Amino acid sequence: METLVIEPVKHRIPKVEFNPQTGNMTLEGLSRAENALDVYSPVLQWTDEYLLAPSSQTTIHMKIKYFNTSSAKCLLELMEKFLSLASKGKQVVINWYHDPEDDDMIDAGKLFEEVLDAKINFVPEEEE
Repeated sequence: METLVIEPVKHRIPKVEFNPQTGNMTLEGLSRAENALDVYSPVLQWTDEYLLAPSSQTTIHMKIKYFNTSSAKCLLELMEKFLSLASKGKQVVINWYHDPEDDDMIDAGKLFEEVLDAKINFVPEEEE
């Protein structure tokens, strides 16, 4: 399986770099496309393939600076897919990188944590 790389589009689409060999999945930047499903559809399809033969540990690095409501739904679905690996005995880690001053993004991460009923590691950007 090939690494998935999608280059960012300024102020609309985050950089996506999913490496099936290492299990490191990174989303970085802004996510505010008007129709996020158009953007995330290939990412979700790639993830479905990855779930068939995953790494023993999958680490999701959420380095999103901002996302709109349309993107939130796709990000939630994406994290749910990866978290389903836990039922197969695989380890899944979600790291939520944030500016320590950005209460909105911290609160968004906490909301995802609650909705997903999963542990999210909150990583202030200075600690990267």
